[in-house]
Amino acid sequence: QLDAGVYGLANAELGARWPKVVRGETALESALNPGTDIASERLLALLADNSQPPDNVLPRRGKPLETERQVAPCFINGKEYGTRASTVVLIGERHLSFTEQAYLAEGRRGERVTFNFPLGS
Repeated sequence: QLDAGVYGLANAELGARWPKVVRGETALESALNPGTDIASERLLALLADNSQPPDNVLPRRGKPLETERQVAPCFINGKEYGTRASTVVLIGERHLSFTEQAYLAEGRRGERVTFNFPLGS
């Protein structure tokens, strides 16, 4: 069971402090501050962050440095391997919004769909 808070998860165990996880958690905490408009567009932009961290903070998992560089950003822009979809789910008191942005190879944007559902009666 998790305590209340913001958690990030990459392709590792919960609590792994990869640079993209730390950066994403910080950005999400900022987006969730009281008085901040939480919009799907803002959260999708967070997921599209392709910032490259310096080599000295990359995880050491026994992979070649070039591989670690390729998978280090939150958004992985690759031809063979990369981000293919980003999804934002927002739940309010009376509705749920589900937005998914698809991506093609090399980070080209594909279709974006949004579904809205009423909650309660």
